[in-house]
Order: sequence, then C-alpha cells, then structure tokens
Amino acid sequence: MLNFLDFDLNELKTFINNNSIYLFGVGIQGKRWMYVLEDWNLNHAIAGFIDNDCNKWGIEIKGDKKNYKVYSLSEIKNKENVAIFVTSIHYKEICAQLEAESNNDSWRVIVADKIAEKQMQVSDYEAVIKESDQELIPRIIHYAWFGGEMPDVYKRNIDEWQKMCPDFEFKFWNEKNYDVTKNRYMLEAYEAKKWGFVPDYLRLDVVYNQGGIYLDTDIQIIKNLKELLYQKAFGCIDCTLTLNLGSGFGAVPKSKMIKTLMEDYEKARFIREDGTIDNTSCNSRNYMLIRKMGFLLGDNQQKVMDMNIYPMIFQGACSHTKTIRKTEKTFWIHYENMSWL
Repeated sequence: MLNFLDFDLNELKTFINNNSIYLFGVGIQGKRWMYVLEDWNLNHAIAGFIDNDCNKWGIEIKGDKKNYKVYSLSEIKNKENVAIFVTSIHYKEICAQLEAESNNDSWRVIVADKIAEKQMQVSDYEAVIKESDQELIPRIIHYAWFGGEMPDVYKRNIDEWQKMCPDFEFKFWNEKNYDVTKNRYMLEAYEAKKWGFVPDYLRLDVVYNQGGIYLDTDIQIIKNLKELLYQKAFGCIDCTLTLNLGSGFGAVPKSKMIKTLMEDYEKARFIREDGTIDNTSCNSRNYMLIRKMGFLLGDNQQKVMDMNIYPMIFQGACSHTKTIRKTEKTFWIHYENMSWL
C-alpha cells in the first residue's frame, strides 16, 4: 500500500527540503515543476525523473542549476523510502500504475494537482487593487473562436456574459475579422488546426492595442466586472499555480506586461525546426518568462511589472480535479476544456 501525502504548498516545500524525490512525468508540468523547485532552491532534492516513455530513459533533462536523469519505474521499484511527485494531469492513471507495480510500503506519493485542490480550499486575497479613482481599463470584453462553428454551450456562456455585464462592449474575434498571418506562431498553430493555441497571441494583441478584458469561451461570469477596471492590468492563477491568461485577464492599452508577453510570442515558433509541434501551454510559456521577473509559483497575490496577479479563488476552479469553489472574491469560473491538448 502506497502512502499518499496530502499537502498544501507550505507542507510540500518542507517535505521536499528534507527528502529526495523523483518527478514522475517528463512533460510540460514536470519540466515546469523542475524549474519551480530550482526557484525554491530545492534542486538538491530532485533525484531525477521517472517516465513511461522508453525513448526518454537514460537521457538528462537540463535545468537551470543542474541536469536530471530520466529513469524507468522498474529501475527504482526496489528502492526503499522513495518519494514520488506526480506532476502529470494524468495522475489517476499514474497512481494506479504505482499501486500495481510497487511492492514497497515505504513509498510516498505526492500529486501536484491534489496540492492545488487543497490550496483552493484556503485560496483568498484581501481585495481587488484600486490604482485610480477613475476607470483605467476600457469596458470591452474580447473573446475568440477558431476552427468552425462555436458550440452552443459556449454561446450560452456569452449570452450570460452580456446579461451580467450589459454596460460592456463585446468583441468576437475569428478568422473572418482577424489576420492570423500577422504572427508566425499563431499562423503555424492555425495551419496545424491546433485551435487552442491560436488565441495565445491574438488575446495579447487585441488587449495591448485596444485595452479591455479577455475571456476564454469556457468561462462563466458570476458578477459584473466593473470593479476590475481601476487597475492597469490584472490576471489570475489557475490550478497549475501560475498565471494563466486563458483564465482571463485585462489591461489598459499599451500595458508593459502585455507588451512583454506579446514579444515572447513574436519570437516563438509553434512548429519546431524538426517539424514537431511545440505544445507548451500558455501558462508554462508565460511562467518561464515571468519567473525571471520575480514571480514565484504559488497561490499568493503578486505583482509583475504593471500586472496584479490574483490567487486561484479569483477564477474559482481547480479544473484538473473538477473542483469548484466560489466566494465573494470570485469573479468567474474557468472550466478549462483543455482544447490545447
């Protein structure tokens, strides 16, 4: 029987500081957690990665502070007192595999998405920041859809937005009124029909040039958004415990933060030189940039450049575990349909 450890973020840091761990999964989240642990100065605790892909066994994953070897599960299954940090969103399947293949009662397992779920139960912030007595962000709500007809479920969301925010202008962006060729990353995603990646540049572009609020179509607004307009820029944390622009954000025109994020996409390629797709999610891509500006992964309110970043409760969902929590601090629920997968 494995020992599944139920931690919040502070408990996780304490545990990892005193134990050697393996990160299970050399994917987007696994690599992001590698950098997180390095930023927390806990790289000494990373024993390596575990992955089910035999093509990755034996290779080394390059971090900022050291390299980490990738092992098969069979290589460590006879070790004592192993601690495994499951980083993948497919944690249920991985935990079932560990239960089936481990014969060692001393193994301890931590699941990243369960940490976020526990953190959601205490997620909070003092108040929305008011930087001016006058509204700064224009009363515009931008949204986008590419790749055919928008499903009715999302049309109903937008109908509710309009009822909840009747004094806002709504701007719907698609291939008919937006030039997808203006950015190489976006065009490559569009041509590959990877629709979830197409808006990554668009939303930055339209908010930078026009100002306003951007929302993914799988967001349910639960209150009027006028309170958010008295700051230069805002965003929020999702269940990955980092900034997710797909979970909604807003800014004044010509925001410094939006410009910086947009410039990163202007240098990016969706199709690598070897022809493979770079499926790095927007939150992982943005994290690699904003961590250099002082952002630390977590669920606390932070400010990066001119953007106020609010905790998970702002968007009310821990989507990987299907957990919803609403308080008076929640403005919308981001259900995350995972269209980028």
